[in-house]
Amino acid sequence: MKKVAVIGSESFIRFFELIGAEGFVAETSNEIKNKVKEIVESKEYSVVIIPERFLDVVKPIKDKLIREEKIEPIFVFLPDFIEITEKRIEELKRNIMQAIGIEIRM
Repeated sequence: MKKVAVIGSESFIRFFELIGAEGFVAETSNEIKNKVKEIVESKEYSVVIIPERFLDVVKPIKDKLIREEKIEPIFVFLPDFIEITEKRIEELKRNIMQAIGIEIRM
């Protein structure tokens, strides 16, 4: 059975560890990128949860997996209350527009 990984600050990962996810403390963009690469290469995780403020850091890795037609791991971007952004909403809109070929305006 594959696992769920959570990457972020100590406070971000604690809740997810309580419900069974494996937490990895990483607080800088470089630490996040390196940990994501390590997790992807391990092939042990089906879901990776990351603070949404790091979406731009992880996007190239995610895009590479899509080009390689790999479906795992699934990346979930959540607000961490350190820096709340709308990046996950924008990413979702881009993916939907790409899939259906119609621009979405909100």
